[in-house]
Amino acid sequence: MKTETILTIFSAAFGFLSSSYFIAGSIAMSAKSIQNISGSYWNYNKHIARSLSCQRAEYISGATYLGLSFFFQLLVALTPRSFLEHQPLSSYNSACLIFLILTGTIYLSFCIRKFLYKSTYKKVLRERKKEEEEYQRRKASWSPKKKIT
Repeated sequence: MKTETILTIFSAAFGFLSSSYFIAGSIAMSAKSIQNISGSYWNYNKHIARSLSCQRAEYISGATYLGLSFFFQLLVALTPRSFLEHQPLSSYNSACLIFLILTGTIYLSFCIRKFLYKSTYKKVLRERKKEEEEYQRRKASWSPKKKIT
């Protein structure tokens, strides 16, 4: 194995490791924790909740694509050179294919990010509603009852 291949494999392995930490950190930030953070002081703050939901969606999307990029890097490093040197398409067709793949990937990434953001924010709102109902229930049980005379 060449030194270049060994270094590429190490690079890809560390890339997988870093993306797994991004993913773990993003997944650990649940809708409940976002709701707790956004409602810590002075009642609920919808702007913080939206910001944290957006941040979570971007982290998950970014970490996923980072992991995929290292996977493809590792795939290239482990693929035999004879296969990589084979050129099935003309230069023009290859350029068109690359353009279509990049355009599709960028569009798909925006759609996934938007979906993750909306689903996380909906979960945060559900958690907020549950907490508000719990608060109202507790508040009703704390209030003094009127005596009937």
